[in-house]
Amino acid sequence: MISLPIQKKPEFTAEDFRFTTKGDTLYAFAFVWPQDGQLLIKSLASGSAEYPGKIGGVQLLGRDGKIQWQVDMQQRFGGRNLEWGITESPLIDGAHLYCTPGGTSTTMAALDRLTGKTIWQTTGNGQLSAYCSPRIITHNGRRIILTMTEKSLIGIDADNGALLWHHPHVTRYDINPNTPLYA
Repeated sequence: MISLPIQKKPEFTAEDFRFTTKGDTLYAFAFVWPQDGQLLIKSLASGSAEYPGKIGGVQLLGRDGKIQWQVDMQQRFGGRNLEWGITESPLIDGAHLYCTPGGTSTTMAALDRLTGKTIWQTTGNGQLSAYCSPRIITHNGRRIILTMTEKSLIGIDADNGALLWHHPHVTRYDINPNTPLYA
C-alpha cells in the first residue's frame, strides 16, 4: 500500500484574479483585497486568443456584479487607442486608481477607486500609453508613479499628478510594456 500526503489547496492571495467577458467588455475579479491596498492586474493583451477585442475602458464591479462606475478614457481624457488597445494594468493604491490614457490632453490620471471621479490628471505630452503598468515608489520621502509612454520613462507625483521628470526611451515600434524597476 502506498501512502501519499494530502495536499491542501493554497489560500487565495491578492494576485489571484479571474477574467470573464460580456459583449466586448473584459472584467477582472480579485479574489482577495491586498493588505497594502495596491492591486496590480497583469492584463490580457487585446487581440490575443483569450481576448480578441480592444480594451479602452476601466470599470469597477461591486460585490453583486453590477457595474459601480465606468470611464471611457478616450472620451474623458482624450486618450488615443493603441493597436492592441490600452492594455496597461491600472494601479490601485489606497483610495486611488491610476491609469495612463496617453495623448495630447492627459498623460496620466488618478481616479477615486470607488466612484471613478477624476482626482487629478497630468497634462498630456503627446505620447501614447505604451502597454506599461505603472508602479509607485517612495524616493526621498516622495511617492512617485513610474511608467512608460511610447517614447519616455516618466515620473509623476502620486499626490498631485505633477510631471516630475521624463527620460527619453525610444524603441523600434514605440512599445514599452515593461513596468520600470526601482532599487
